[in-house]
Amino acid sequence: MNCYYSNLIEGHDTHPIDIERALKNDYSHDPRKRDLQLEAKAHIAIQQWIDNGALASSSVSLAGIKEIHAASVSCFLTIFSGSRIPIPVS
Repeated sequence: MNCYYSNLIEGHDTHPIDIERALKNDYSHDPRKRDLQLEAKAHIAIQQWIDNGALASSSVSLAGIKEIHAASVSCFLTIFSGSRIPIPVS
């Protein structure tokens, strides 16, 4: 649910059912809706990566922010290219 509210704050209205479908690789045929589903899936993957303790630095340190940014870019590029979600390496 955090993903839903985070995206909504950014003006990206992805309904929770569409997020759930994306997690099951069930994407909309509407390109705009599909992109929002992919974005949500990437956000969730990065949050899980952080929650699982993979972040080497504090999330509020410059090093941590850079690490999260690099992992996010990698994840977004991979998802939007149609590949599997990578697990970023610290």
